[in-house]
Amino acid sequence: MVILYGGAFNPPTIAHLEIIKYLKNAYPKAHILVMPTNNKYKDEKLVDYQYRYKMVELLVKGIDNIEVSDFELKQNDKYLGTADTLSKLNHPYFVMGADALAKITTWINPESLIKDNHFLVFPRDNINLEEIINNNDLLKKYKKHFKIIEDFKEIDCSSTSFRELKDKNLLTKEVYEYIKDNNLYL
Repeated sequence: MVILYGGAFNPPTIAHLEIIKYLKNAYPKAHILVMPTNNKYKDEKLVDYQYRYKMVELLVKGIDNIEVSDFELKQNDKYLGTADTLSKLNHPYFVMGADALAKITTWINPESLIKDNHFLVFPRDNINLEEIINNNDLLKKYKKHFKIIEDFKEIDCSSTSFRELKDKNLLTKEVYEYIKDNNLYL
């Protein structure tokens, strides 16, 4: 089993780390890829890829069998979407938060994305995941493609929270020091 945890990681927080640790413990035989998304997204201002990639490396340093992937960065100049990435990576399980599930039908090529892949969905912000799935015809049609991670205790410390609050307690020491040393977000 291959699991892909992709995201902006803008910056990676302790919540991201806890999800990675959960995946490692829940799926000990899985090959886990952590992949910062490229800079080609229109709706989010991201720090340069090289910084986010390095921060993810620092986040997972010392955790065995976790690979940080730059696959999406190596793709062509035009971003073709998560469905394309997952297809090229031979359809790993894709990790997402509840906020992403709520928006997935607006992503590039949503029918293929949802029909051809399987997802591990983590709770976030008290969003009712079953309600999201049951109230959307496309998600409901492929309901069995979504595994809701019910035994994960949500950690309230998103990348957005860090960017707004600049609270170093939301990050690992190594990531915070890297941000400070490179004058990112501060």
